[in-house]
Amino acid sequence: MKHSRIIPLLLGGALGVALLVPGRARAQDEETSPSIDLGSSRIGGPGLTDRERKYVKSWDEEEEYLTEENIPKPGDKKRLGALHTLATRYVTSKQWEEACTKYDTIVSEFGMEGVEEAKDGKTFAARAYFYCARTAANGNDHDKAEALLTKSEKFAPTTPKHAVIREKMIREQYRKKLSNGDVDGAISLYTKAQGMREDEDERIWLGEELAKRAWEAYDTNDKIAMEGLMRRLEELAPMNPEYRRLKDKIDTQANIFKNAFMYSGAVVLLLAVGTALSKWRARHRVKAAEGNPFEDL
Repeated sequence: MKHSRIIPLLLGGALGVALLVPGRARAQDEETSPSIDLGSSRIGGPGLTDRERKYVKSWDEEEEYLTEENIPKPGDKKRLGALHTLATRYVTSKQWEEACTKYDTIVSEFGMEGVEEAKDGKTFAARAYFYCARTAANGNDHDKAEALLTKSEKFAPTTPKHAVIREKMIREQYRKKLSNGDVDGAISLYTKAQGMREDEDERIWLGEELAKRAWEAYDTNDKIAMEGLMRRLEELAPMNPEYRRLKDKIDTQANIFKNAFMYSGAVVLLLAVGTALSKWRARHRVKAAEGNPFEDL
């Protein structure tokens, strides 16, 4: 009986202790554990360095948001990092013109090495300059576009996208020259473009344009222009149907003229022979009449 009473008492006491100990432990932790803010520089945790403070900010020590207005002035040791922060922000938000301006400033103040100071500096600079070049090309500012493409290629290897922009600009340039009547200049640029990448559609287009102008020169009797265009067509688009039609017409007319010239020459020759024969007969008759005064009776 005694043992049966003691065992329940022991079990009940152990259960009570188990329930009380965690409560006391929690209370002790609450009393001794300091209330900290993750990232606070006051405790030497995340936020102690500039890199950490960039990603984890203290709740009770807010930093001023970097803008164009509060960026450190030239000479400030924080200026390069601030320029990179703004440049990166512009690249990620696809504000290409602003990004290019910032990288121009970095290069101007800190040189090419300044761009390399940031982890993704070269990659972002190359990307920004590429898209600025594309915008300039679309606005027909080809000199500016080429300069920006060159800047892009200083920070990263050239890509097929760079070539596409250059081809587009050259195509627009030689088409403009052709529309202004500068055939030789247009063909020179066209040859350069074809050297970058052969384009059959452009070859067909150029053949059609040259043939059209050759016909115009033919209709206006501009023989010099027509012959020059025909030589170009023979080199660049010998199978162009309009060129072949005009060539056949010119050849046919040349043959007709040649035949006419030969025919007229033969007629002239016959007339000359006939005239000479008539004169000879006349002289012969005169001499005969002098020897026989009754011949004409």
